[in-house]
Amino acid sequence: MSVTDNKYIPAEDRDFFILLRIGLWQRIEEELSPSPDWSYIYRLACEQTVQGIVADGISMYKTVRRCNIPQDIDDKFLSAVAQIVRRNYVINLKQQEINRLLTDSRIDYYVVKGQMVGKCYPKPMLRCSGDIDYLMPQSQVRIAQDMLTPLASSTGTYDGYLQHQGFKLGDIEVEIHGALHPRLGNRIDTVLDSLQDELFAGTVSYETFSCVYIFLHSLQHFHWRGLGIRQLTDWCMLLASGKDIDYDCVREAVSQMHIQQEWDAFYGFCVQSLGLQPCKALQQLSSRNCASATVQIWQEAKEGGNMGHNREVKAQSKNIIIRNTLIWIRILRTYFRHRSISPNTSLAKVKQNFIYYCQQL
Repeated sequence: MSVTDNKYIPAEDRDFFILLRIGLWQRIEEELSPSPDWSYIYRLACEQTVQGIVADGISMYKTVRRCNIPQDIDDKFLSAVAQIVRRNYVINLKQQEINRLLTDSRIDYYVVKGQMVGKCYPKPMLRCSGDIDYLMPQSQVRIAQDMLTPLASSTGTYDGYLQHQGFKLGDIEVEIHGALHPRLGNRIDTVLDSLQDELFAGTVSYETFSCVYIFLHSLQHFHWRGLGIRQLTDWCMLLASGKDIDYDCVREAVSQMHIQQEWDAFYGFCVQSLGLQPCKALQQLSSRNCASATVQIWQEAKEGGNMGHNREVKAQSKNIIIRNTLIWIRILRTYFRHRSISPNTSLAKVKQNFIYYCQQL
């Protein structure tokens, strides 16, 4: 892994990406600037929920190169790592418990999203964990509901369309899914449903399905919820370690969904900014040079933060006139940014962004 051209990422963000790449790939191939802005690096790491990976990059860099990090920032990173490791330990135990219950109930399932992808990282315990997500046939969702409801301190609203429900078990959120529609259009939902059927039929590998779905999950965050770099590092790690990915199947799915340009943009970001080593099979999927898209994807992630946290904070911190003006400017900027990355996104899909911002007026 050698990133030779970082001109598409602003200079003030370069140190953050260098440390992130070190943590992802466990190699040091670049020099930090003479005076890194450690407070800024820590803030970005928290906003993008990659504190553990960046902290590991710092630790490796300190052992090989001279690096003076302020004690207060060092302590914050160490504290974050301790919390992340502790959280992962608890959530892994809970996952093992739920796995046994599902198996005993003869429910077919796959663990999807973060808890699955976390195993692809060189140090899984340093990845910030979230919920435990289970995908299962729709015919077995009711059985899982009946099993989990008595164990939960609270339950979320059941979504009949997605066959989805969340359960709070202690401080762990467990979600069951009969479908994984990203709400990016009926065509995408139909193709993903077909892949899901093939997954449970055993004709498509788990890695192949996950390669498509994790990408769609990142695209979903980009459009609706707020994209964090953690979503992209998840996909990046899966692409780097997925030995059983059927790229012919992935290529066909991407083509049927009409999201080739989106794939190119996100894959380009993984290569240019996250240090993913290009491979022939993936390069065949990525048909365009998406250097300019790299900046726009990072601007979106930087502006919104993971799950759109920054938008909420910033909107609440301004007086009403400035806040409303900035919100409407952000609406237009987000719309055109999304259209440039995702040209097949219709106005209907962007409507939710308008509603979200208007609710803050």
